Amino acid sequence: MQSVRMFTEWMDAVFPDWYALLSALLMGAFGVMALGIVVCGLAPDLLFAWLPPVTAFCGAVAGYRFREKHFSASNTANQLLALGAGTGPAIAAAVLQVIVDRNFFGTHPSLSLLAVFFACGIFGAAGGRWLCRKYEMIDQNRPATKEFPKS
Repeated sequence: MQSVRMFTEWMDAVFPDWYALLSALLMGAFGVMALGIVVCGLAPDLLFAWLPPVTAFCGAVAGYRFREKHFSASNTANQLLALGAGTGPAIAAAVLQVIVDRNFFGTHPSLSLLAVFFACGIFGAAGGRWLCRKYEMIDQNRPATKEFPKS
C-alpha cells in the first residue's frame, strides 16, 4: 500500500493532471463499451452506424470530465490533454468494432471507419471541453429573469 501511495504522490508531482486524464479516459471508454454492447445486442449489423455518435457523446463526456478536474495552469497543455481524452472512447469504439466484425461477420473494419471513430472522439472531447467552459462561466448570483428598469 505504501508503494501505491508513493507512486500517486510521484505522479502528482511530475504530472498533476494524471488523475483527471485517467478518469476522463476511463469514463469515456466505459461509456462507449456499455452503449456499444447495448447496440450490439439489439442490432450488431448497425453497429458501424451507431458507434460514431456514441463515440462523439462519450468523447464529450471525457472532455468535460477532464476540463472539470484539471489542475495545471498551462492552457495549451490542457487543450491538448482534453483532446487526448477523446482517444479513450475512440480506442474503445475501434476495439469493439473489430471484435464484432471478426466474430459476427468474419471481416475486418476499414481504416476509414476506424479514422471516423478517432475523429468523433476528438471532436466530442473538444465539444465537451467547450461545454464545460461555457457551463462554468455561468454566474450563480445572476437573477434568472432580466429585470426591466422602472419608469
